[in-house]
Amino acid sequence: MTILQNRVKCKTCGELVPKTATRVVNPLSEMKTYECYACFRDRQTRPVVRGSPERAKQEIFCTYCKYKFNSSRLVCPYCGKSEYLVRSNVKVVDLL
Repeated sequence: MTILQNRVKCKTCGELVPKTATRVVNPLSEMKTYECYACFRDRQTRPVVRGSPERAKQEIFCTYCKYKFNSSRLVCPYCGKSEYLVRSNVKVVDLL
């Protein structure tokens, strides 16, 4: 008795590979897409190239809670508000 292996198309390279030699890219989606382990391994060892450059960190001061921090996100990590943020160089001596 022969065992037939189902073959699926790899999302990255487009080759037909046995289903047992692949992984599901997004298991929660309705349409299953597969990727062979060779493509997965190559993607993991390749350096990440980002399409958009990251925003630089800025020195930010929250006037609501008087918290000074450096961040690229414009939300205070202490109080969670974004309305009271000021981009400036506030020194501790200025607060006293």
